Order: sequence, then C-alpha cells, then structure tokens
Amino acid sequence: MALDIQNLAVENVELSHIPVTTPGRPETVDVYMADLKAGTIPDPVILEEHVLTGKLRIMDGNHRVAAYRALGYATIPARVVRSPHRKLLLELRAKADRRKQDGQ
Repeated sequence: MALDIQNLAVENVELSHIPVTTPGRPETVDVYMADLKAGTIPDPVILEEHVLTGKLRIMDGNHRVAAYRALGYATIPARVVRSPHRKLLLELRAKADRRKQDGQ
C-alpha cells in the first residue's frame, strides 16, 4: 500500500529538531520569508523520522525551513513520515536475536 503523504496530519515540529541545511537558492528563502511576514503560511514541509534514532531528515522543504529559522520561529508545520512496519520488523528481528542468545 502506497503512503499518501498529503493525508498525514500536520504537526508543529520544533525547528531545533530539524538538521540545518543550506538551501540552493537563497532568493527562494527570501520569497518564503516575505510570505510569512505577510501572514501567508506555506505548505507544510515533509520530514522523515529515522525508525531507530528518531532523528528527522528533510525530504521536502529546505527553503521553507530556512525561512522559518531566519524569522526566529520555534516550530514549523510539517508532515512527518514514519515507517511503523519497518520498525515492527526491526523489533521482531531484535526479539528473535535475543531468544537465540538466550538459547531458546
């Protein structure tokens, strides 16, 4: 089953949890900053949450993240992609490995 990112709930994610990146086009950041100053909220960024560490990675939205940071926002609207099936698989594999170590 394909993941429909547009149907993911929008969350407010703390910017301090998102890695700092350097956007390729500073002029695009300026456009987003102007929009934010005018009260226009851009589309939520899309973040991927690592299944083991919980760390976030920007999938789409480097320029928007940079604009929010430059304006001093503490949080940003984002859709966070999580992979519960992969996490479950890793948990099951770890449990099986522990049983092998215990001799069961």
